[in-house]
Amino acid sequence: MTSVIKKFIKKLTMNEEEYRKWLSHEKGKEFENYILNNFFPNKYFEILEMTHNYETNKKHFIKSSLKPDFKFKDKKTGKIFYVECKFRSNLYQNKFHWTKSDKQFDRYKDIELNENIETFIAMGLGGTANNPNKVYLMPLREIKYTALYPSVLKNWEITNIYNIFKIVN
Repeated sequence: MTSVIKKFIKKLTMNEEEYRKWLSHEKGKEFENYILNNFFPNKYFEILEMTHNYETNKKHFIKSSLKPDFKFKDKKTGKIFYVECKFRSNLYQNKFHWTKSDKQFDRYKDIELNENIETFIAMGLGGTANNPNKVYLMPLREIKYTALYPSVLKNWEITNIYNIFKIVN
């Protein structure tokens, strides 16, 4: 079923609030797939964990879905790390709002601290969720706020897998 038809059927069967939430999750999944397929291929990275989709969590919420989207292992170095994916169509108030709440930010910091596993935020900006104009990968430890200016992000832009190796390792 094409994406357009799927969205049309969902819009007919859901109220407006449910549809917006579902659509947001769909964009998130598209961006996660983009990150996974373009920057973390099986040749170099093993997926140890990944969060569950909207439909599964809607029926039975799975608590591990509160963790970042992916837990990877670099096959060469053995390093284990998390990646949380965030896509935004555009900046809001001239900033990339990577999370809507301090609560989520604090939860990721707690996970990083308690599990002693480094966490990275993959941010897509502009274009579409499955083909963003810009992609950034920033260590959570470097992030101080829930919204970031582009001048902060520019140092963390990724254009190929080799950028990933430099940032992650």
